[in-house]
Amino acid sequence: MPSRAWRPLFCDLLAHAPLSLERSVSAESVRAYKLRALDAVESVVAALRRALPELSERDGVDLIAALTSMVGTLWQIANPSQTMALVYAEDPRLAHSAADFLPRLTRLTEAIVLGLPAVDPHATDAPDTPDADAPDSRTARP
Repeated sequence: MPSRAWRPLFCDLLAHAPLSLERSVSAESVRAYKLRALDAVESVVAALRRALPELSERDGVDLIAALTSMVGTLWQIANPSQTMALVYAEDPRLAHSAADFLPRLTRLTEAIVLGLPAVDPHATDAPDTPDADAPDSRTARP
């Protein structure tokens, strides 16, 4: 992969799809888009599992979900507006957020890939609302 991002428009659209694009279309259009995306996810998961047999199907789907979220966000951060670039140039303490896109994405991808097999494969998805009696996971210590 070259040192520059391979598909800047795609990276940009990843951030905008759930925020704007999916909210301004008909049900038929978004259904067709989602079904095509699902086909692509299934193909990528199959390829991932061939290359990394330690990943389960769920791991592959979770990896793709994490990566699409990260790409959308990291691309925006790595390509700041003129105003943000000026702020970063004027105050180096803030410039850490404007990281080089591909190295950061590569490092975070590696961390996720290495960590996924360690996660309990029988764990269920977290509920949408926190359980009032459950301890706060942000303060829990292993």
